[in-house]
Parts: sequence; C-alpha cells; structure tokens
Amino acid sequence: MNDVNKFLNETPESLKILLIEDNPGDVRLIREMLTDIKSASFELEHCDRLKGGLDRLILKGIDVILTDLNLPDSNGIETFRRIYAQTPKLPIVVLTGFSDETMGIQTVQEGAQDYLIKQDVNSVLLGRTIRYAIERNRAKLASEELVGMITHELRAPLTVIKEVISQVLEGLYGEVSEPQRRIFLMSMESVGRMAKLINNLLDVYKMEGGKLELKKEKLDIGELVQEVSAGFTPKLWEKTLEINILPLSSRVELYLDREKIVQVLTNLISNAIKFTEKGLIEILIADQRDAVEITVSDTGIGISKEDLPKVFGKFEQFSSRAKIREKGSGLGLYITKQIVELHGGKIWVESEPNQGTKFHLSLPKV
Repeated sequence: MNDVNKFLNETPESLKILLIEDNPGDVRLIREMLTDIKSASFELEHCDRLKGGLDRLILKGIDVILTDLNLPDSNGIETFRRIYAQTPKLPIVVLTGFSDETMGIQTVQEGAQDYLIKQDVNSVLLGRTIRYAIERNRAKLASEELVGMITHELRAPLTVIKEVISQVLEGLYGEVSEPQRRIFLMSMESVGRMAKLINNLLDVYKMEGGKLELKKEKLDIGELVQEVSAGFTPKLWEKTLEINILPLSSRVELYLDREKIVQVLTNLISNAIKFTEKGLIEILIADQRDAVEITVSDTGIGISKEDLPKVFGKFEQFSSRAKIREKGSGLGLYITKQIVELHGGKIWVESEPNQGTKFHLSLPKV
C-alpha cells in the first residue's frame, strides 16, 4: 500500500477515472475501494453504456479508464477495441469475470495496460493496478516518441548518402572507373539493407503496439502477384532461375492493403530466390470458396524439421541456411505473418532439407 500512496502523493492533482460499467453493485464496490485509499485523491465518473463512455472521452480530461467488456451496447473484445481506437494514448484497465480472463489477456496483448478479475479486486490491488497502468502508459508514450526520433534521425542521413552515391554513379562529379563503380554499387546495396532493417524494426514496433493501420482497397490479386513477380526478373537472371506463375482462371478482387500485401509477396518471393541455387520458383494462385490461396514454392535447400516451428519467429536465423551469403534480419517472415493475420488470413509452411519449401498464404474474400 505504501508504494501506491507514494506514487499518488507525487501526483499533484486528483486522478480522474472513467468507469464504464453497467452493474450498479460493481460501480458501488469500485467507488468504495477508491475511497479506502485515504492518501489518494480520485474523481470517479461513471457511464453504464459504451456510447456514453466514448462520448465522455471526446471531452478529454480523463487520466485512466476502467471498463467492463460486456455492456448493454457492446460485448467482448470489441468493447476494448472501440475504446482503444478512440483513445490509444490513455491507460486502459479491463474488468473481467473468471470466465473472461482469456479475453482480458488478449486486451493486454492488443494495447490495454492491465486487466482485473472482478472477484479478486480489493483496494490495494486496484490502487496498484492504476499506478502501474499510468506508469506503463507513460513508458509506452515515451518509447513511441523515442522510436519516431530514432527512425527520423537514421533515415535522414541514409537518404543523403543514397542520393550522393547516385549522383557519383551518374557522373555528376567526374568520370567513375569500373572498380569505383563496383564499390559504389556495393555501398548502395548496404544503404538499402540498412533502410530495410529500419523499416522492419518500425513495422515490428507498430504491430506489437497495435499501431499498424491497414488502408484497404479493392485489388485484383492475380494482377498484384504478376506485378510483384516481375520486379524480381533481374535477380532471377542473375541466378539463372525461372519463375512460373499459375494464375487464376478469372479475375478475383480482394480488399487488401496494397503496400502491406506487396511487402508479404516480396518477402516470400525474395526468400524463395535467396535459398534456391538452381531449379524453379513457382507461384500457384487458387480460388477457394471463401478465400484465395497463394503458394510460393521453390526447389532450394529447404528447412529442417527442428527449425520449421520457428520460421515465423523474431530474429530467427537457421543453421541449415547458414551458408547463404545474403543474411537477413530475421524479421521478414515474422512481419509477413503479422500482416497476413491483420487481414484475417493465415500462413503456413511445408519444407524438407534439400527438397525445397512451400509457403501457403490464404487471404479471405470478405
């Protein structure tokens, strides 16, 4: 209790708490618990409907949100998502019953600071949870600002370096010999890899913080696959590989975030090329009843049985692929899986050492 009081004593003004709860008994109990923390000053506002809570949040001035998930006008995880979508910078503590504990954990994974099981709550636990929720939220906001600053500070000089190298290669500063050209091209590739790593790290940060927003539009999926594949022609020529696309028999349009699905297809095709020295890259597009399934297969070195469960993990580098010259960050497939699941789809892999690899990607039609 002392650490809670110490924290609250350091807060110069009373904390304004918005409680969204339709059970009068639970409202009375929460109010009494907050009153029991004698050295703290709370101002509790109460709404018994989600709509009323969202309307109150528009007016600002709230420090912490306590909310039940099951309300007369909203149920389950959707309650939290609607609150979080409106106020992503406010700390949210979810109130659940024993039967909803799994859902409480899910809200924390999606951005809530904490969850409380109503039957276990007392004044000490409630005070500590409010304290930690505020502290976690402050840390989250500070880290967001730091990531934004670091990203900007890294991208800016990389852009300058890339532009200068391009000007040198174009001969704007005099004639460039062939050995010099090779060195500058290698430098340009290094700059590109660094820029990709920065973008990947930023994507991971956004995904894990629930900040990645999809900008969906209606797209011809077959046409998009053809477009992305065409961009790999120089790489295929360099390794004397062929790419074979088995398209849909008719046009199928899906609602997708174009940029993100291009990122997914690019990751899968570039991996297939990277780990294949001879043979064929094949892309099969199949029209299922409720989804379109895309399979990217190769005749490359494959993945061992022990490594298959780790394929979509963060920063994973496999010993079976250690001899490949071009090393990645280990984030590409992790990001790919997150993007696919944000679209409501799924992705899985089949592979055996020296027998090639097949990545299956299913995207829903609705």
